[in-house]
Amino acid sequence: MSRIERTGLKILFFLADTKVFFVTTFWLMILLVLGTLAQTEMGLFEAQERYFSSWYFNWSFIPLPGGMPTMGLMTLGLLFHLVLKTRKITKKNIGTFITHVGALILLGGAFITNTASLEGSLILSEGETSNSFELYRKDPNDKRPGEGPASGKRAILPFSVTLVDFEKKFYQETLLAKSFKSVVIINDQDLQQERTISMNEPLRYKGYTFYQASFSENSQGETTDLAVVKNEGELLPYVSTILITLGLIIHLVFHIPRNKNETL
Repeated sequence: MSRIERTGLKILFFLADTKVFFVTTFWLMILLVLGTLAQTEMGLFEAQERYFSSWYFNWSFIPLPGGMPTMGLMTLGLLFHLVLKTRKITKKNIGTFITHVGALILLGGAFITNTASLEGSLILSEGETSNSFELYRKDPNDKRPGEGPASGKRAILPFSVTLVDFEKKFYQETLLAKSFKSVVIINDQDLQQERTISMNEPLRYKGYTFYQASFSENSQGETTDLAVVKNEGELLPYVSTILITLGLIIHLVFHIPRNKNETL
């Protein structure tokens, strides 16, 4: 084995060390705290882009790793741990193996969501129809004029959406919205479906999810603001959760003491 090969192998085993996973997990928790606190000043989208979807961010004048390299290092650590340190799958380690696979799928889903998903806003007045929505900015440093995170670019839907009616309710004697919902029609070639989008009930159709985000009123009437998301990896978190839960159950079952003298 050459010197380069030995060095490469040392790096792989270093990444496979569980200490790397715990350190990256600890830093990810710090990012979650920073991102949550930052939402009050810069909003949800800007905070997400700065701390979770970036390769690095500047804290004062110090560059620090963002969510992308942190989760990337965590993913590589789990992967190399499975490949290099799982010599043989037995009933004693199969639960841990399945749990690690579930965690890898979860991280893979996060990567797909961050790189391949589409997020934007569809604003409609009553009676208006549209087959496109405005995309959010992917670059947090993009300072082009515009309101909020809108980028000015639009994505085409494989169908159109018509706002039939917008309904809202306020708390008694206040202007604070209690609930609001949009009644829409999905126009898909010869098919028309009337659906309702409310604060807790999004509309899912052909891989797109529409959330009731906000609303506004002007001289022309009421306008609804629907958040639109197309996430290619939306099912992966469900798969990973099932695998992680199954792995933990199997691990506990095979490590339950068989008699009073045995311990975990």
